[in-house]
Amino acid sequence: MASTKDILKQIIVDNQSRFDEHYIPRDLDIERIPRKATVVIGVRRCGKTTLLDEYAQSLLASGIPKDRICCIDFSDDRLLGLRTEEPSIIADAYYEMYPGNHGTKVYFFFDEIYHINNWELFINRLQTTELCEVNITGSSAKMLVQETSTELGGRKLGWELFCYSYREFLRSKGECEKNDFSTAFKDRQVKLFGEYLKIGGFPEAGQFQSDRARNIFFLNTQNDIVYRDILLRHDVSKPEALKIMVVLIFGMMGQPMSISKLYQRLMGMRVDISRPLVSEYLDYIKETFVLYLVPIRSNNMAVRSTNDKKVYIADHALASSVVSGLTHDYGKKMENIVFLHLRRQMPEVFYYRTAAGHEVDFAVGSAGEIRLIQVCKDLSDDETRKRELRSLDEAMRELDVKESSIVTLDQSEELTLESGRVHVVPIWSFLLE
Repeated sequence: MASTKDILKQIIVDNQSRFDEHYIPRDLDIERIPRKATVVIGVRRCGKTTLLDEYAQSLLASGIPKDRICCIDFSDDRLLGLRTEEPSIIADAYYEMYPGNHGTKVYFFFDEIYHINNWELFINRLQTTELCEVNITGSSAKMLVQETSTELGGRKLGWELFCYSYREFLRSKGECEKNDFSTAFKDRQVKLFGEYLKIGGFPEAGQFQSDRARNIFFLNTQNDIVYRDILLRHDVSKPEALKIMVVLIFGMMGQPMSISKLYQRLMGMRVDISRPLVSEYLDYIKETFVLYLVPIRSNNMAVRSTNDKKVYIADHALASSVVSGLTHDYGKKMENIVFLHLRRQMPEVFYYRTAAGHEVDFAVGSAGEIRLIQVCKDLSDDETRKRELRSLDEAMRELDVKESSIVTLDQSEELTLESGRVHVVPIWSFLLE
């Protein structure tokens, strides 16, 4: 039977020859800093490993010899025995094969390394004793906070990767991303956005020909998030309650939520769970990057903490595959897409509630540069138009904003209010700005 070290050597050699695919360039511009581990985090299956594979391929193309690239996926079942050994065996295995690379820059790629005990101490020692660059992926926010705060300290830099944006989705299909303002381009975008609305942004989702196969993929993704990213990492005493919570939260996409409201919903379903456990499990779900909670815009932290937060999901198609009621709710799916578009650009996104209690979906940017954005599938109905413009008009007055936007499915219009101008834009155009 092969030893763990021999298995590691085999995996290292095998992985040096795997970089022969055509990769879709992503819009995450990673800046690597010497002696700092690059940590790429994001929801499971969003493309983290592929992103690092693309980087490894670029290193090979630039002339870096393949023996200076070491890639290991620690979720590999052949490495189960490594979970009870000291991780120093990883470096021992590599440098036994390539002793001449001591003192030469080596590029390490570690996927899902949190499966290994004391991995933080190992990465710290590797960076301080060898000339190397370390790249890590993971599906838990704890990789940037609790788990690495002491052992790695400031020796890491985290980068969050999302599922495909609409622009990346177009790129994956070989479609033009640049708006040439022609009728043909517009017509093509309307069709393509309809596909994006249905398929979503998970890179693998576009590979399936049938809705049935795609829905199975989404179900498997949801199960992996629950089992591999939560149940295997935390002491969850009520796993069935956790699973019900995930489905409930997916169904609240685009809606306000509080722990009290979520707890009351669970009580109404006769789920056996305490309020403190609801809060604890909610934190576990957020750690997986499948859930984002958006606070109200206010300079008062007490107001932010006491008001409901709006729910957004890592991928609208994942949520609608789990909750059938979202399938034809284009407004909620569009709002989720716009949120992710904004979140890719900035660390904080807020919603806004006017003094009269009317809501604006998004209020982003610093004071003096605030952008107000409403999302509405269709403005043709007079009551809908009146409601959306009323909220924007009040918010523009209160925040002293002269321009705002309404993102629609396919309408385009310029409106003038007493408070300022409102740009009505189709969502595909907004996403390609």
